[in-house]
Amino acid sequence: MSARSKVALLAAGLVLCCAWEACASANGVASWYGHEHDGRLTASGCRFRASQLSAASPRLPLGTWVSVRNRRNHRVIRLQITDRAPNRHGRILDLSHAAAVRLGIVKPGLGIVEVRVLTAKHPIRCH
Repeated sequence: MSARSKVALLAAGLVLCCAWEACASANGVASWYGHEHDGRLTASGCRFRASQLSAASPRLPLGTWVSVRNRRNHRVIRLQITDRAPNRHGRILDLSHAAAVRLGIVKPGLGIVEVRVLTAKHPIRCH
């Protein structure tokens, strides 16, 4: 099965599997956004910093802490949802550049990830 087919199946599985409120984890595609967005206000009211671990989600509540695992290389990070992301092509997260570097998805631009909710909505501290 091609990588594109796997991505399509995972994205379809996410839509069928889960409204985020109903489950604590989901698999899907993550992309990243970087330095061209530095300093812009996020939906949480904080300024985006590409050098910090954060993510945008179309569905998870702002302030939610999640663990994100790259399903290809098994690298795992923890980060907080600080922004809203457009719901494009079944993507479940837009990661900061720093998060994408740690997960090893900068060069390909997209990665198949598993996202697990660690804590519900928490206050966001702007840095």
